[in-house]
Amino acid sequence: SWIDRILIAGKTFGYGETGPVGLAGGKRVIIALTRGGIYSEGSHFAAAEHGETLLRSIFGFIGITDLEFV
Repeated sequence: SWIDRILIAGKTFGYGETGPVGLAGGKRVIIALTRGGIYSEGSHFAAAEHGETLLRSIFGFIGITDLEFV
């Protein structure tokens, strides 16, 4: 439900001639993310990492690309 609160048509994204356009660009987001395992690049479970990639996609959709995960 938190993601639904962020993705708001007309406020954080809109629709242009070529499709969706992020309206929340120019911001920096710091995300504290925890998980039970090692999912860094090169690890055995790297392909199973979905939390960070999902959040990068969502924030990218609304125009925010300056993300820091801690």
